[in-house]
Amino acid sequence: MTKQELCAVRGLKKKQRELEKHLQELKVASENIVPVLDGLPRAKNAHSRVERIALGILQCEQEIVEICGLIVKAQEELADKITSELTSPALFTFAVLRYIECLSFKDTAHRMKITLRHAFRLDEKILKCHIDAQNQS
Repeated sequence: MTKQELCAVRGLKKKQRELEKHLQELKVASENIVPVLDGLPRAKNAHSRVERIALGILQCEQEIVEICGLIVKAQEELADKITSELTSPALFTFAVLRYIECLSFKDTAHRMKITLRHAFRLDEKILKCHIDAQNQS
C-alpha cells in the first residue's frame, strides 16, 4: 500500500466535509430569501437567486451521495489490501483506525493505548511493509 492509497479515504472524507459545509451555507442562504414583487419584466434566461440556491442545494446533495459511495468503495478496497498485506495485529489495528476510520494520530494512539511516538513508528512500519512486499515481487 502506498501512502496515496492509504490516504484515499481521508481525502474523500475531507471533500465530503467541505461539501456538507457548503450545503449548510446554501441552506442558511435559502432561509434569508424574501420575495420581491417589483413588477419589472425579467429576461427569459435570467435565473433568480432562489433558483440558483435551490439548484446549488440539489447539486451539493447529489455530490455528497456520490462521495459517500466512493468512500464506501475505497474503504472496502483498502480493507482488502490491509488484510492481505499486514500480518501483525498491531499494524492491522493501527491501519484500520488511522486510514479507514480516518482518526488522527493522537486519537489512534489513544484508542490503542500507545504513545504518539509509537503510533508514528507503526505508520512507518506499514509503509515499509509495502516497500518490502514490492521488492519481493
